[in-house]
Amino acid sequence: RRHTRYGTVTGVQTCALPIFTGVDRAVARYVGVEACAACHPAARAAWEQSGHRHALDALREKSAAFNPACLRCHVTGFGHPSGWAGAATPGLTDVQCEACHGPGSQHVAAPGPGYGTLPESGAACVACHTWENSPDYRWDAYWPKITHGQG
Repeated sequence: RRHTRYGTVTGVQTCALPIFTGVDRAVARYVGVEACAACHPAARAAWEQSGHRHALDALREKSAAFNPACLRCHVTGFGHPSGWAGAATPGLTDVQCEACHGPGSQHVAAPGPGYGTLPESGAACVACHTWENSPDYRWDAYWPKITHGQG
């Protein structure tokens, strides 16, 4: 049973969008990890130590860094307007804040609680951590490795 949600933008397989709240996907734009880190340094530090920080490197090691089917989960916003577009968008390389919490332009413009809130069950994670891609994935085992004060 597949637990992913896919979309297409002009025929390109886009990144899976997790279940987050408080983000207007029709308006919000990706702003990059540095914009998030300005107000969330502890979350940035936790991310720096996580496997998400090196998600694109994992593809490079397997010579798959140009495979759209892989990029959609190994970078942020692949195939979406203002999302990852290679070297032109270094702040969206790897699985950074907005990959899980949603495009951050609205939050940067008007900071407040509730932006990009994720379910506490790990339901957002299975957008990319499918059985096919992560057969050993268990939210309760993975979450402690990336937690940063969320849920």
